[in-house]
This record gives sequence, structure tokens and C-alpha cells, in this order.
Amino acid sequence: MQQTPGKNHLQTPYAPTSPLRQIPMHNIDPGHRRYDISVEGLTDIGSIRTENEDYFIYHNDKNLPFAYIIVADGMGGYSGGALASQLAAEVIDFELKALPDPHFTALPQQQQLQNLRDCVGNSIALANEAVRARKHTDPHLAQMGTTVVIAVIWQDQFTIANVGDSRAYLWQHEHLTQCSKDHSLVQELVDAGSISAGEARQHSHRNQLTRALGVEAQVAAEIRQFPLNDSGLLLLCSDGLSEYLDGDDISRELGTQLPLLQLCHRMVESANQQGGKDNITVVLAEYRLTAAAAGPRQAPFRGRPG
Repeated sequence: MQQTPGKNHLQTPYAPTSPLRQIPMHNIDPGHRRYDISVEGLTDIGSIRTENEDYFIYHNDKNLPFAYIIVADGMGGYSGGALASQLAAEVIDFELKALPDPHFTALPQQQQLQNLRDCVGNSIALANEAVRARKHTDPHLAQMGTTVVIAVIWQDQFTIANVGDSRAYLWQHEHLTQCSKDHSLVQELVDAGSISAGEARQHSHRNQLTRALGVEAQVAAEIRQFPLNDSGLLLLCSDGLSEYLDGDDISRELGTQLPLLQLCHRMVESANQQGGKDNITVVLAEYRLTAAAAGPRQAPFRGRPG
């Protein structure tokens, strides 16, 4: 697991991971071994801000076809945004990490996917409660909240969930798809046909959210599940990146087939060069077919040594 805080690292309030368990494998598709999963990420304070209120965590299981990424973008001042994003990410991380236990892996595959979906939704609800509970302990934290976007890979499926305007993209066959939907005023205007997507990027209220964790007692997350039919890249980011790089820009960067961490640095640098008014977080997960599954004529997905 990788945890990356903003400026101030806060002690995790959750128990450490339990020892390794014996997990039954009979309802895990042997075909999962055809996928190799790699994850890298980077967060940057940007060019203007004095504190990094973004936070990300990723986990890439070494024994199961299971990986996830969590990106949160906090708000609220007085370090409240940094606290909210880290607290939310750690609550979600704690819940997701416990998911693939012996009971889960013994379920039929369709039930596994439903349980995964339920776990993601429940973890977001718990994160919302945790942020709300924390903000009531200190008047200086009264305005704190956070966005969150989550991607979970399990076998040959991935699940995307989000609250707010942090985003998830899938790049596959040289085509970029936005898998999340912003909860923002400008997105509602786009949906209503009042403005175009291009106009939304320049709109004066483009940063006004309609949903965030820690604001209301109940929060509705968008949760979607997709099949992993082929090799590709998942990108999760805060709006510090999507503010400056549109879909074409991101697609061009991913098409360079550079190593993941180098891609993260390039995109962060590009956002900073264009203004960098907000914190910037980029996390990339690559899944690819191994030679054994793809056949002798399948070329490597990415041009990377070793």
C-alpha cells in the first residue's frame, strides 16, 4: 500500500492490517493470472497554494487479482481540507482492504461483484460520517469536506465510485473514456444543455460542487462497474489536473507509453506550467495481458524495460 499525505501527515486512527489469511481460491478465476497490475502516483502542492489538501492511497495485492486507488481532494481551510481528505481516504482504505476475506472469495463471482459494490458504497458512507464527526469537534473545521474517487480492480472487472469532481479515466486502444461524472454546478448545466463541455472548463463557477463528503448526513455516490476486456490504463486525479489537461491532453500523454511514474510527473508538470492554482494529484494503474495468456504474437502493451 502507498499512502501519500499532503503537507501534514496525521496519525492513522485505524488498526493495522491483520496477518495473512488462508484464502480459498476455488471461486477465483484462474484466468486472473493473465493480468499484471502496476500502480504509481504523485501529489503536488501546485504553484500557488501553501498547503496540499489532496491525499491518495493505493493497494496492489500480491496474492489476489485485487487492487484499488483512492484519491481525495479536501477543502475547508485551517488544515481542515488536509484532515478531511486523509481521514476519508483512510476510512475507505480500511474497509476495502478487509474485503477479500475467505467468505468473499468463496462466493459465486456475480455475488462477489455485488458485495464489492456494496462495500464501496458503505465505505463512502462511513467516510462521510467520519468527516462529519471530526468537524464537530473543532469550530475551525466547520467548513471542511472532501471529494473522493475510487477505482477497484477485482479479477476481470473494475468498479469506479466518486463524490465531487475528482475523476477517473480509462485509456484503452488509444481511446480515453471518462468513467466518473462530476458532481458540480457546471456539470448540471452541461447535462441541461445550457453550456457546452468546453464552456464548462472556463465557467466562473466551475469549482462549485453539488456533492462532497462531510457536508450532509447522507451522500449519494456514483458507482459503476465495467469489464476489463483488454490491456489498458486507469487514471485517477483531482481537479488540479483536469482543470488544465482536457481529454485530448491526457490521451496524448498516456499514448507516449512512458513508465507510469514518469507519466505522473509529466502531467503534474504540465498542470503547473499552465498555472497550477490548485493541488495536483495523479495516480495511474496499468493492467496488461501477460504473454502466456495473450499468445506468442501479442506485443507488450507498453514499451518498458523488463
